[in-house]
Amino acid sequence: MKRTSFAKLSRQSQELLEAARAAMEGAYNPYSKFFVGAALRASSGEIISGSNFENASYSVVVCAERSAIVRASAMGCKTFSRIAVIGRGARSPSKSIVSPCGVCRQMLMESAQLSNRNIEVIMSSSDMKSIVVATIRELLPLGFGPHNLGMDLRRFQR
Repeated sequence: MKRTSFAKLSRQSQELLEAARAAMEGAYNPYSKFFVGAALRASSGEIISGSNFENASYSVVVCAERSAIVRASAMGCKTFSRIAVIGRGARSPSKSIVSPCGVCRQMLMESAQLSNRNIEVIMSSSDMKSIVVATIRELLPLGFGPHNLGMDLRRFQR
């Protein structure tokens, strides 16, 4: 894991973080009033974004990261190498770095094994002044996924 600044990110990573910030504004969050956006770069090069979507039945909330992953899958993209995550409160920017929850980390681990890559996760405060870049294996050491089950994922990789 490393702390960095927006200026030190690659242009591709900056584009992802900017797309995640734009997606964050589309969040549906009437309960927590916390906005989260995520954006991943598909193997085709296309940027696919998602935002959090809350529900009165709190257990069925969809996080921004999972929203982006499922959207990418629906578009035919199952593999990617990088995702950016950003969030803020209702009235003010967040100075805290937003990171994937445990469920999102598990979905990212599945995606990493499917992609045969150690996916890079760019996590940012909403003002983009605090940024941490880590791999999914750093965020979920000893993660469990399809490789642990001996699955052949070639038919899903595109």
